[in-house]
Amino acid sequence: MRQRVNPATVGAFVLGGVVLAVLVTLVLGSGILFADDYPLVSFFEGDVTGLDAGSPVRYRGVPIGQVTEIRISLEGDPRPATDTRIPVIYSLNLTRLRGLVRSGGMDFEEPGALDSLISLGLRAQMQGANLVTGQRAIELDLFPDAPDTRLDGGGALPAPELPAVPNALAQLQDRALEAVNDFASIDFKGIAERLDSALAGVDGLLASGQIDRALIQLEATLGSVAGTADEVGVLAEDLRASTARIAEGVEGATESSARTLAAVDSTLSTIRRTLNPDAPVLYRLDHTLRQLEDAARAVRDLAQYLEQNPSALLKGRGGGEEDR
Repeated sequence: MRQRVNPATVGAFVLGGVVLAVLVTLVLGSGILFADDYPLVSFFEGDVTGLDAGSPVRYRGVPIGQVTEIRISLEGDPRPATDTRIPVIYSLNLTRLRGLVRSGGMDFEEPGALDSLISLGLRAQMQGANLVTGQRAIELDLFPDAPDTRLDGGGALPAPELPAVPNALAQLQDRALEAVNDFASIDFKGIAERLDSALAGVDGLLASGQIDRALIQLEATLGSVAGTADEVGVLAEDLRASTARIAEGVEGATESSARTLAAVDSTLSTIRRTLNPDAPVLYRLDHTLRQLEDAARAVRDLAQYLEQNPSALLKGRGGGEEDR
């Protein structure tokens, strides 16, 4: 007698086969069995709520890997105990990367490729939580101005380190927290006490009447200043009048000097004409001087003759030879 087949067993077997087929299809389709993963570790500041194992890793929004583990600290981590950043280990699907980028793009298998990408500004950044699911993701992008914050782990890290940068929301929160701390550090009580003391001093000053006396003295001072300003104005007018008279005198002296210079010039012209060698005055003067010279010569000859012939005064010059 044949044993009857239990329908439940057959159904379970068929259902298991279908589930297995679906799983194989998904695994083969996703390429997990043939995937070549590249592990990385990054240290993130602040709260990592919403980031779990399996959270996506993207490059500018394109999925390229997933988070594998989140720890509080790492064995042999060279960072100081005061460094509270959270280490997150994730892997990149190199098989997917090869299909997404052109040849020579993000080839992490090449020696020194990661260092070259980091020098170009490749950094990891934790994105804000999804408003619906609250899930976070790790975003890789280029930040050329971001510093390289890696420390030499000496092989103690479970994977090569990719430096992380805070996201814009975290930076905003940090600045807001700093502002709140600065605001909280203000000594409002001390300010209020000093303000109260200053107001009490002002009240005492008003009550003492010193303000009224100061205002009266100020009014008198302003009146004196106004009087002084009037005197300065009168002095300026006198100075302008004196300046005008001096200018008139200088103008008259200038005209007189001009006339004097004209007369001097005329006199010099006359002298030049007089001293001209062809002038009549010089000719007559020369003629007179010649006559005087002839007369002097005649007197000299007469004196010599009388000295030789003293008797000539009695007998005259016409005497005979014997009388000489």
